[in-house]
Amino acid sequence: MTGDATEEHQPLDDSTDKIESPAEPQWAAAAEGVTDDEGYLIGATRPTAKLTALQALRYAFFSLSAAGIQFLSTALLAYVWGNISHATMLSDRIFYLVGLIISIVWNFTVNRSFNFKSVVNVRAGMIKVLIYYVFFTPISTWWVGVLSNDLHWNYYLVTIGTIIINGATEFLVYRYAVFPKSMNTSKRGQAAQQAEQGE
Repeated sequence: MTGDATEEHQPLDDSTDKIESPAEPQWAAAAEGVTDDEGYLIGATRPTAKLTALQALRYAFFSLSAAGIQFLSTALLAYVWGNISHATMLSDRIFYLVGLIISIVWNFTVNRSFNFKSVVNVRAGMIKVLIYYVFFTPISTWWVGVLSNDLHWNYYLVTIGTIIINGATEFLVYRYAVFPKSMNTSKRGQAAQQAEQGE
């Protein structure tokens, strides 16, 4: 007796035909403000003494570039405005203020992108930095006047000391107020972490 064997066809599992979409990269989730249980942005690096020291060195380098930009922008403004020797006291202050603002924006931008590698909101971060300068600028102006004019300390030494204090305290603002829980959350930061893990 011959006959065609009937084959039972099992329905295909739909799950095998589904292509899972790639997981959202951590930097994208961090940019949306997603945090973990400890309040760190997703993918953020936990602080270590080694990381903080490295960030301080990079910050010092970027601060030197910011100082150079401030000097050049101030000098350029004075040159364009007219003869530097005939600039009024008001003009000098305006030139200084414009140069200072440019250097602050530059320093924040390069530190956010290349030092702390953070996706923290630019406006929120800049507001914190500006709040720092709202307090530091008048206080430092006051002590420079007292030390150099009233106590007759060497003006240049006072200025150098003030610059060092400014750099050290501003780094602390960046490290503990602006980017405390968002380090290495940008594309660049995530790539750097992956490179370190692959070594």
